[in-house]
Amino acid sequence: MSAAKTVILTALIALAICWAGPATANGCLGCHQGFVSPMPPSPAQGKVPDCLFCHGGDATAKALPQAHQGLRANPSTLDAADQTCGRCHPGWPEKVRRSPMATNAGLINQTRYLWGAQPSPAPLWATRKVGPLAQLPQPDVAGGQAVDDLLRRRCLRCHLWSPGADMDGARRSAGCAACHAPTDDQGRKIHGHRLSKSPPVAQCLRCHASDCGAGAEYVGLTPADEHFTAHFAQIDPARPKLFNGRVWRETRPDLHHQAGLACIDCHVRAEVMGDGQIRQAALLHVGLRCQSCHGRPGQPPRQARTSHDQAMTNVSIKNGAALVRGKLSGKTLVAPSLANGPDAPAAHLAPGHQRLACHACHGAANPAVWGLQVLLDTRPGPARWRDIAAQGDHQLWAMAWAADQAQAPKALDLLSGRPRDGVWVLSPFFRRREWRVHGQGPDGRTFLLRPRFQYVVTILDENGRPSVAGQIPSPGLGLAPWRPHNTRRPTVGCADCHGNAMALGLGLTFLRDGQPNQPPALAPELWLPRAEGLAMDGGWTKIVDLAGRPQQVMLVEGARPFARELLRKLLRPGKQYIKWLLRDLDARAAEAQTKKP
Repeated sequence: MSAAKTVILTALIALAICWAGPATANGCLGCHQGFVSPMPPSPAQGKVPDCLFCHGGDATAKALPQAHQGLRANPSTLDAADQTCGRCHPGWPEKVRRSPMATNAGLINQTRYLWGAQPSPAPLWATRKVGPLAQLPQPDVAGGQAVDDLLRRRCLRCHLWSPGADMDGARRSAGCAACHAPTDDQGRKIHGHRLSKSPPVAQCLRCHASDCGAGAEYVGLTPADEHFTAHFAQIDPARPKLFNGRVWRETRPDLHHQAGLACIDCHVRAEVMGDGQIRQAALLHVGLRCQSCHGRPGQPPRQARTSHDQAMTNVSIKNGAALVRGKLSGKTLVAPSLANGPDAPAAHLAPGHQRLACHACHGAANPAVWGLQVLLDTRPGPARWRDIAAQGDHQLWAMAWAADQAQAPKALDLLSGRPRDGVWVLSPFFRRREWRVHGQGPDGRTFLLRPRFQYVVTILDENGRPSVAGQIPSPGLGLAPWRPHNTRRPTVGCADCHGNAMALGLGLTFLRDGQPNQPPALAPELWLPRAEGLAMDGGWTKIVDLAGRPQQVMLVEGARPFARELLRKLLRPGKQYIKWLLRDLDARAAEAQTKKP
């Protein structure tokens, strides 16, 4: 008998012995020793839940496999949660299924719109059918709908219907346990069999550490593309460790993170787990506002509620100040209220600045990918991509380093689990933190803008020949207002917006000298994609022209570039601007003087 057969037979005998005892739920512990209840007594049972309450199985069986009939290894998956988690938490499984973290509706519908597969970014499709949303259709690459193949085989790995990718920093469970069963970077459960009511920041980063939204910059990380660090032929201490399938650049963390606040200290339960509403974009789903804790200049906070009227249960208002209790740390912090009067920052008092979102000035950087090359490669030998394989895709990484390079690549459909020919490879034209481009958000305030994305598509057929070569789909180039999670107390300077053509969305250019009574004129842009054969009239950062005509589409309903008259006013600020600029410079000089040793 082989060694393998001997091990299997021994294991089966041991399991049979384990189940030779009483036919009760406690029989589970005969084999699964050391396990404890994952939670306190449940309202439904009035006692500590037993194994069968969540996992199912047959308590009357005396042996395997009968004992495991109907067993749920992960009882928190979204298709099982109504019968498990929902028994104690009624209504929440359906809210979670309709949440952005389960539907990925923003990513799916915005991408399909940019590729011309639907007339608008309005939510029509999701990872699974839920409410009015249908499941993302099967791809028809030959019929011109390659975008569904891109989404299914490259993008849709961070949703609650599936476990995390097999990469350090991305491994997690599916369903409710994705958040409530925290894991380490290798996927090992930190609390064993116990669940956690309050997920730590590291658990949020299992998904929120990519180019698709805010997250990693909160803890001081932004993705990097340095060629010499983007591959790992052998272990080399000089090269940084991969996390979430990427190389990272360390930056200064958000000041809220430095103060000890976790994601769940600001984002309320209904915002994270869903409130049952399906919205067009994640930005519209987030109701948190800075004024909930900090108030407005001269107006202390009044009530700790989001703009969706959801209570911030860990925040109380006392004597005109917000007291924030850390749900993980247990510490109470006093949120500083915005001052008014002669000692207030000039930027808080300048006329018109009430129309600025706080992060437009207090966001330390605007990390983004400007221009994204997307290639469907069907050729044998994916090792050609080793130099850039660290791009957050576990399938591409495995293929690039596989021993067999003679076969054409096949990547799994992340929704169906079925393989198809080819693998998607991404490469940014520019990855920049310092390119600050502004527009108006859905509420009319000035927001930082970030591409989501600006696609240049190449598709190879089954013979490895390009059927689509370097094309920008229609509309193809899209941006969204967002709130980068890298808040700092010091702000950008006045001239970083006023008189700054790039900051106003006019491209990599500057205002030519001219007479005040003449229309403004811009210098030629410093770099044009058209020079590389791309069908674009401007550069990646040009979202509007001097006439106020949009050059790229906005992906959030109500967002828009600056209008013609506002553009001209901001390009040529007047005497009032000089007055406030000098006041700001005096304040900065005085503050610097007080910090001298």
